[in-house]
Amino acid sequence: MFQHNQSWFLLINEKNPLFETKLETKYGTLTGGCKKEQTVLQTVMDEVLEETGIDITALSKENIYAVGSYYANKTSIKLWHLYALDISSLNLDLKETYFGPGDNSKGERGINGSFVNQKEFVGVNDTLALAIYAKLCLNKIIIHPQIM
Repeated sequence: MFQHNQSWFLLINEKNPLFETKLETKYGTLTGGCKKEQTVLQTVMDEVLEETGIDITALSKENIYAVGSYYANKTSIKLWHLYALDISSLNLDLKETYFGPGDNSKGERGINGSFVNQKEFVGVNDTLALAIYAKLCLNKIIIHPQIM
């Protein structure tokens, strides 16, 4: 049964060139790096458009939430900034597959986004997606609007 009164997550499907003949990621997180001339907000908007084709420029800043900033691992200086978006005001079809143009890399050819509910997370094998899901849903954390 298709229900709207539950949490839905927009995840991507993409080909990983390292896994052409092996296990492929079924779902993954939308990710991207900030260019020096870009704000975090612009990067978020660009990556959603690039990876799913969904234009979120109509969202207000109050619909973009900072989940936290974390180092990639204990030996890395790479800092990850995680965000959650409330895109319910865009009235997207949760059954639709959304295709993005990608970044012209081999891995992003045919990249697309799909909505999954909490029950469908059993099919997710992306560590970052699972960690974000646990942080948002299992820990019942409070997320705050990000001032950008």
